[in-house]
This record gives sequence, structure tokens and C-alpha cells, in this order.
Amino acid sequence: MTAYPAGNYTFDHWSDGASGNSTTITITMNHNYYICGDFASTASNPVTLVAPECGAMLMYTTNVGFSWTGQFVADEFYFVLSRNPDLSAPVVEAGLTVKYYKITVTLAYGTTYYWQVRALNGGSVISESNIEVFHTAEPCESG
Repeated sequence: MTAYPAGNYTFDHWSDGASGNSTTITITMNHNYYICGDFASTASNPVTLVAPECGAMLMYTTNVGFSWTGQFVADEFYFVLSRNPDLSAPVVEAGLTVKYYKITVTLAYGTTYYWQVRALNGGSVISESNIEVFHTAEPCESG
């Protein structure tokens, strides 16, 4: 048997005639079984972007750290950073199992960037953050 969650839900565990939290189980049918797949709503625990704050003006362009909260049932997070509001042509894309990421690329000075995080469970998107924006400062002039 395989459990398929509907939108805004994720599979949590099997109950009654089965146990475990894998979305797929094997049952030998040697008598009648009553098996229940239990699902959890993800709508009450959205991905929320924490840092950098929306609209922030970053003075630095290297080792920029990102963090987010939410989606405790997620087994993976997909991070995307782009110069485009629609996230096309990403500067950075990463699949992560933690709720933070420090980019290794150097960002351009005086540039607006957009970022988003999607929460996944079993390869399916269960929630996604808003797209947020931050800016890098203009380079300092020497003299």
C-alpha cells in the first residue's frame, strides 16, 4: 500500500492494522485488515523566511547566511536565490536537510536579490515560503 497525501497534507503514520511512518508498506493478505493512513495538515506550519529580513540592506556580499522556520514534517528544503522576482535564472539552488544555508558565491554590490524556500516530504512540495527580497549595498569608495 502507498499513502498519497492531498495538497496541504503530508503522510504522518499508519495505524490500526499497520504501523510505521514510511509512505509505502507491504501487507500479506491472509485475513481481513483494517488499516488507516494518518495525515497531518501542513497549512498551520508554513515555511517562514527569517534571515536576511525582507527588504534588508546587506553591507556584505560574501558568506551570506539564510535561515527559515516551519515545516517540521519536511525531510528536505529546496532553496533558490535569484536576481529575478519570478526566481528565473537562479544564482543559487540547493537541496538541504537543515533550515539554514550559507552561500559560497559572492553576490554583486548594489543588487536586489529574491529568495524562496520550499519544504518537501518524500519528494513532494508540502509548503513554500513567500518570495522575499534583500539588497546589497553599493561598494565603498576609497579615499
